[in-house]
Formats: sequence, C-alpha cells, structure tokens
Amino acid sequence: MSLTVRGLLSVPCVVRWTMALTARPAETWRLVDALGALIAPARHDRECVACRLVVTSGPDEGWRLLYMEEWSDEKALRHQVRLARFPRLMNVAERSLTPPEIAFELEDNTRGLDYVDEVRRNVDDS
Repeated sequence: MSLTVRGLLSVPCVVRWTMALTARPAETWRLVDALGALIAPARHDRECVACRLVVTSGPDEGWRLLYMEEWSDEKALRHQVRLARFPRLMNVAERSLTPPEIAFELEDNTRGLDYVDEVRRNVDDS
C-alpha cells in the first residue's frame, strides 16, 4: 500500500484510477485544459487523497497525458464514478490519438471500464 501526503499527514492510498491518453501536439493543450477543469472538483473533495495530471512528450507517438485520482476508499471512488463529471472525463478519453488506457486499482484487484458499468448500474450499493 502506498502512502501519499495530504497536508502534513500521511494517508494510506486505498484506491486509485488512472487514465493514459496520447494526443497530437496541436490537441494536447486542449485536452490539458479540459482535464484541468475536471480535476478541480476532485481536489476539493475531502475524500480525495491526491490527483495529478502529468504531460510528457514522446518522439513519434505524440504527447502522453496521465490523469490520476487517489481516493480514501472504494466507496468514495464509486461516488465519483456516479457524478456528472465522470462521463465528461470519458468524453475527453475518446479524443485520445491511441486507445486510452483506463485502470481502477482497488484494494484487492485492478479493473477496467467494466468497473464503471458495474458502478453506474448498481446505484444502491453506495
């Protein structure tokens, strides 16, 4: 289990979701702006342990964007997946030059987009 610093206290990071995208140079900053607007509400949520947007350049395949959110527990992550901003994040993912890599790292396993379908379908399990 990794540790992340929030304020001055170390908090165990139980769950994380990541999204890796590739973009043409001309599209990169539009995607950064879109993701930046969508990451802001997560940063202000009490259950958010950390969130990041990292941009790196590659020689041939364009720019690489890594978006990551870490949540205090799976209940908090499930809540985020149900919010209106989550489909907007998926809309940004569709603009990736290559197929986006999306992973949900839970306490005991790692899942893909099937996790989103399950969470959004089962709203009673919050």
